[in-house]
Amino acid sequence: MSVIEQVIGQIQTMAGGADKVELDPESDLLERAVIDSSAVMDLVLWIEETFDVSVEPEALVPDHFGTPGRIAAYIESQQGDKA
Repeated sequence: MSVIEQVIGQIQTMAGGADKVELDPESDLLERAVIDSSAVMDLVLWIEETFDVSVEPEALVPDHFGTPGRIAAYIESQQGDKA
């Protein structure tokens, strides 16, 4: 499963299931109120555990966490930094 598929699946799970919220890579998570600030923290913990990357507090901005696609790109960039 690709990073983007895993991210979308996790966000859907956190939001109550795929039948509750449809997402694509460009879905604006904040505008659509898909996840709130506490859910973002849960998502960060999931990212760190699942992908073995560290998410620094200054990375928690819409440029990195505004859409599933941006989240996946951030994860992939952090994985690349470890190589």
